[in-house]
Amino acid sequence: MTQVGAPGASRAETAGLSFVEWGAVFAGAVLAAALSFVLLTFGTAIGLSATSPWPNSGLSAKVVASLAVFWAMAQQIGSVMVGGYVAGRMRSRWHETGHESEFRDGLHGALRTPAFFARPPRH
Repeated sequence: MTQVGAPGASRAETAGLSFVEWGAVFAGAVLAAALSFVLLTFGTAIGLSATSPWPNSGLSAKVVASLAVFWAMAQQIGSVMVGGYVAGRMRSRWHETGHESEFRDGLHGALRTPAFFARPPRH
């Protein structure tokens, strides 16, 4: 009989193991939320410094609104990408090589995205 898997490990022992490490997934989500907050605060500071309450000075409202929309989208996309990368890299390695390892790293990053967007809204 050919034994596949770890020597001495029975099928009942390995049946309960999960390939998903939720600690890495939630760490990526927390990092993405923190980075999103920092970048949003930075963008708010830059946007408020570019406007002026006085007429005919500072940037126009249309330009400021366009930059605000762009920055809100860019910082969300960037923070989600960084959080997904970190979640994929924090996963502990099993004894797989090549495409299997890349798939599982990507899976951890993809599972981190719903965890990031499931956070409560900020007021």
